[in-house]
Amino acid sequence: MNPRIFRRSLQVVLVQNLRKYSKNPADNLKNLLLNMPRDTKHIQEAQKHRIRIREKGTKYIPGTVTLQVLGTGAPGSPACVYIFTDQSRYLFNCGEGTQRLAHEHKTKLARLEHIFITQTTWRHVGGLPGLSLTIQDAGVPEVTLHGPPGLEEIFRAMRRFVVLRDLKVHAIECESSLFYEDNVMRVDYVPLIPKGRPEMCESIEAPEAMNIDETDYYSHEKGANVNSERNSQESEAQANSVKQKPIRKYVVSYICKLKPRPGVLSLEKCVDRGVPPGPLLGQLKNGIDVTLPNGVLVKADEVRGPDDKGPLFI
Repeated sequence: MNPRIFRRSLQVVLVQNLRKYSKNPADNLKNLLLNMPRDTKHIQEAQKHRIRIREKGTKYIPGTVTLQVLGTGAPGSPACVYIFTDQSRYLFNCGEGTQRLAHEHKTKLARLEHIFITQTTWRHVGGLPGLSLTIQDAGVPEVTLHGPPGLEEIFRAMRRFVVLRDLKVHAIECESSLFYEDNVMRVDYVPLIPKGRPEMCESIEAPEAMNIDETDYYSHEKGANVNSERNSQESEAQANSVKQKPIRKYVVSYICKLKPRPGVLSLEKCVDRGVPPGPLLGQLKNGIDVTLPNGVLVKADEVRGPDDKGPLFI
């Protein structure tokens, strides 16, 4: 087709559509938004697939764990570290620009489920809104935030413009007696709390004259406005609880220790002890003692090499 004819045809179509929706723009725009289909089937399928992979991966210790520095903290760049295995992803700090750096380094954040924050400042949490929307569309069912107090209040303040319908966000306040552990590593929380500095401990207080917008702009997608009053009461109760809750500002460091990697399985030793080919070899490789059909007990330590102790890093 001639390019001039194509451009002319496109202009005619656009003019016709503009005339169609120019009679009553407000009503037409409202109807367009209400009737616009939103297909979330791919998100639900991706979440189910992610849950199956996670359940399967928790039974094994990964052979390779990679630590990548996404941002060095230079001017205009966030300071963030990314740790990933075949099944798990961990991010330390999420400043503004983290997604851009991940895209430049061709690092996939689709399986990210744990984010560790050292401080609740914009330099360390500025990229959370955009990152949350990205992993929600990628099919991540839930994400856990580890850090100082105040992370939950940040997401509560963003709920009007960061709509997370298909992503559950959990916030864990890091205390010295707590830690996180899975099949990849153990992370110990080390809060660095200053002493004798009253300005580091403050309470969130909103002025009495401040108007809080409690309008549910997405009630039409829920099908009814029955719960609007209840949601307003819950929001008011949450606001009052936040208003009276003191928040201590401090820094959290993380001591991470990878799980020991299982030693190499010696097939010669397995043959000498009469282990038949099949699933028993996989159990011995994972450190599980097995009993042969003839009743002989074969211990994993007898047919494997020494475990490779995981490194420790802060």
